[in-house]
Amino acid sequence: MPLPEIDFNLATDDTIIDLLMANGCVLLRHFVDGDRVASTRRHVEELYSQIAAVHVYARDLRARGLPMFHEGLFNARHQVFLAALFGKHGATCSEETIARSIDPALKEVDARWLKPLNPHIDAFSHAPEFTANFWMPLQECGPTVPRLAVVPASFAEILEFTGYDAAREPSPSGTARRFLPQFAPRMRALFAGEPETLVWFRDHFGARIWAPTYRPGDAMLLTNWTIHLTHATEDMETRRTNLELRFSGTASLQDIRTAHTPATGRSA
Repeated sequence: MPLPEIDFNLATDDTIIDLLMANGCVLLRHFVDGDRVASTRRHVEELYSQIAAVHVYARDLRARGLPMFHEGLFNARHQVFLAALFGKHGATCSEETIARSIDPALKEVDARWLKPLNPHIDAFSHAPEFTANFWMPLQECGPTVPRLAVVPASFAEILEFTGYDAAREPSPSGTARRFLPQFAPRMRALFAGEPETLVWFRDHFGARIWAPTYRPGDAMLLTNWTIHLTHATEDMETRRTNLELRFSGTASLQDIRTAHTPATGRSA
């Protein structure tokens, strides 16, 4: 099966959405202008000099009277695509939009840097409403740089693999990884990086784990229901900073899947 990769400027919205519905992700080459990425990187570094945290959130920008990250990167084409994806449900910039920095050599979290992340879906921690996440590196991410890896898979397969059951009660509001109780118990061990469970995960998905290289301006479009992780090896030393531009509304995953069914010319 071909990997879901396409040039954002040459593809139609329908083609991108079809790839997303079929694979849970799609790599968008030339998603934004490279010069704007360089300017945003300088902006993010300045914010990190003021904020002693591993993430810079949308609320941090708002508190400083600054525009959201995407406002300096997106143009009308991007807004048209979001409208096509969410349709009548609509979507706005999520409070979970962040800048994040990864140190591949780190063993524990420090004041700014995160260690590589184990396999997970964002719905373990974030609200279950469908969220589109444009993962954008602020630097070249070649073979020696830690980068986003994804598992291209249908949403049906992801729901089955993770054992999601909306009838289960989540943890109280404010709890870290609040929604993990709605998933199979093994998902907690996977997210925690339990060695035996990581082996089981890699045996299950094998070569389907995809860690492409990225250039400034590229973006991986994934969702809060897409399995992903940090691809990092023991010999990597380069730190990486990226944006995660998230958009969500009131639509559930099923709402979005229904809106893009074969009956309307889409893939389920």
